[in-house]
Amino acid sequence: MDGAPKSDAEISEDVKKAYRACQKEYNQCRTEPGANLSTCASEAVECFGEVREEIQEAKEEQGETTPQGIKQGKQGLSINL
Repeated sequence: MDGAPKSDAEISEDVKKAYRACQKEYNQCRTEPGANLSTCASEAVECFGEVREEIQEAKEEQGETTPQGIKQGKQGLSINL
């Protein structure tokens, strides 16, 4: 990333935008005629995983090692906004 580390507020806003983009993409995929829901879900998991990686990178730039608000569990990724 370029420039100064992002603030928590900037990271939070970025997370919300990325989360919404992933959700929109998933909703569009699964509502298409003949949609393969397995493929849509797989693509959504990949998208949310990329969001998690971006948050991790931003937090590391701030000197933190664990992104807050994201949990990986048996049900997949959970993002608390």
